[in-house]
Amino acid sequence: MKPSTVKQYQVDSKPGGRFEKDPFPEPDGRVNRGPWWRVEREQEIREWFARIQDRSGVGGRPRKNPT
Repeated sequence: MKPSTVKQYQVDSKPGGRFEKDPFPEPDGRVNRGPWWRVEREQEIREWFARIQDRSGVGGRPRKNPT
């Protein structure tokens, strides 16, 4: 994932955001204000990403209405 994508997921995970009920996993630490996660947590992050992909209406361009 691009850093800007991760940053947006973190913003959207705050109270009032679209992922507030299932927030993006918290980082294990920060280096120069940038977050990092342990390699061992890769599966946790992949599972979170899979869950948000299963939600209809989250992300992506809206579908055209069939005519």
